[in-house]
Amino acid sequence: MLKTVGFPSSRTGDQTIVDGNLVIGTSGKGIDFSAASHAAGMTSELLDDYEEGTFTPVASSSGGGLVATTVTASGNYTKVGNLVYVTVNMVLAITNAGTGTPRITGLPYSAAAIAGVIQGVMLAFITTGSVNYVSTNVVNFEGATWNISGSNRTFGFSAVYVVA
Repeated sequence: MLKTVGFPSSRTGDQTIVDGNLVIGTSGKGIDFSAASHAAGMTSELLDDYEEGTFTPVASSSGGGLVATTVTASGNYTKVGNLVYVTVNMVLAITNAGTGTPRITGLPYSAAAIAGVIQGVMLAFITTGSVNYVSTNVVNFEGATWNISGSNRTFGFSAVYVVA
């Protein structure tokens, strides 16, 4: 039920939804913030997308040779507008670290062709390197190699990136 303040035809004042959700019934519509001031170069003031979900990350290597059994793998994401925030947690049993660039595939959305931002990285099992997203659902750890072998090796990171 929508509680209105003022005349129903003008819907002035604050609106309160007593029970239920506010549903945007048309694609491309959302919450319009155009009454607020904005910076030069602003291209949109419409919040038109929000989504939460899970995905299954997969460890691999661009040069091949990684021999690993995934003990557990989980990924969570939140998408707000064109930004995606992901968290990845994996437990791997690695028998051969292989060669080439470590990578995680299976991200929920393709990244734009720009570098992403990694936060809170647990990279004890990857040698030092930079992070570079490619324009697919992959995160590469450029200039790095897998540096582990053994069972129950925990690996995880969080990242924010722009959707392609």
